Amino acid sequence: MTTQNEYTETEVKILRAARKVFLDKGYSGARMQEIADQANINKALLHYYFRSKEQLFQGIFAEALNTMFPMLIDILNADISFYEKIYKVFNVHIDFLKENRDMPLFLMQEAKNRKQFLFDTIERYNPIENSSIIAQIQELIQTGEIREIDPRQLLMNIISLSIFPFAAEPVLETIMHIDQQEFDDMLEQRKKILPEFVINAIKIPES
Repeated sequence: MTTQNEYTETEVKILRAARKVFLDKGYSGARMQEIADQANINKALLHYYFRSKEQLFQGIFAEALNTMFPMLIDILNADISFYEKIYKVFNVHIDFLKENRDMPLFLMQEAKNRKQFLFDTIERYNPIENSSIIAQIQELIQTGEIREIDPRQLLMNIISLSIFPFAAEPVLETIMHIDQQEFDDMLEQRKKILPEFVINAIKIPES
């Protein structure tokens, strides 16, 4: 799989243009000519780098995963406490989403049609299965420090709590009568609020 650092400047430009067109028109409604126009290149050059819309979609998704998952895996395997990992995962994930605000909505729009591709791509990383956080969770459960929890459920909760504000950003800004800056300020606050929320939910109070 191509990593972000292996993309040429032109390929990155094309991927950014494709992501914008896909988000505006959806995968089925997007046209290669529109993507070429958005990237300010001719269609022949677009096809030289990416032969089809499907290859472009896969490139966009792979670029995002190759940025996010290595950072996540490094945290899960770091020689730090379980609680520090929870804080760091939220911080890294929220920062990543702030830099890729349109990615959650784009993926939710298209994921149902490409379940196998998404599964195969994500399975290459296995961020939870072989990470040291598994042993930490099991030890804390055995010592009675935290409630019994499936690590997959824990990761799902973290991802959900991080992603939802970005997927629902226009709705939330309207409901709460806030602008972009106020919304970003709230996202920064969530870096502290969410880890505390998760830890308090699974930690057994001292008697």
